[in-house]
Amino acid sequence: MSRMKFINEVVSQAQDCIDSLSELIAMLESNNSPKKEAEKAYSLEEVRAVLADLSRSGFTDDVRKLIKDYGANKLSEVESSRYADLMKDAKVIGHD
Repeated sequence: MSRMKFINEVVSQAQDCIDSLSELIAMLESNNSPKKEAEKAYSLEEVRAVLADLSRSGFTDDVRKLIKDYGANKLSEVESSRYADLMKDAKVIGHD
């Protein structure tokens, strides 16, 4: 085997090894990626209780604005599918 052919063979095998390692890394990263936790489903009563506590703590205007931000004039008009997001936003009220 000529020297140049040998070098080309080594380079080809090295590239195959690099490709295999890249695939392995991608597989390991996808297996170790944090799984998104399922969002808790909140009831109207749970959301109302949190917002009422905030309101009693002096954040009535913030609570009203939050409800408006969700396209409603009162809590009962907010779609239940948006309660989890509303709760996340409510938890930052008073913690600025």
